Amino acid sequence: MGGCVFNPVFYLSLNLVLVSIIVAGLGNFVFGDRLMDDGSIFVPMILVGMVCTVVQTILIYRYFTPPQKPPRFEFLCGPRC
Repeated sequence: MGGCVFNPVFYLSLNLVLVSIIVAGLGNFVFGDRLMDDGSIFVPMILVGMVCTVVQTILIYRYFTPPQKPPRFEFLCGPRC
């Protein structure tokens, strides 16, 4: 089960579904039916949501991967109080 939870493809697809639901559900409420039905707001919102989801997935999985080489600056080598 851990392989499914910590897999970036699963995380990305889950976030894409959530962004699509949010855009479809809140888009009509915020912008109204007229702007959402002709695609002038819906398509850019979906595209921006996809880009934000990809960037978020990259940042999160890059944060949790162990570093390959030591830090460039000495003060990053240990905890500071």
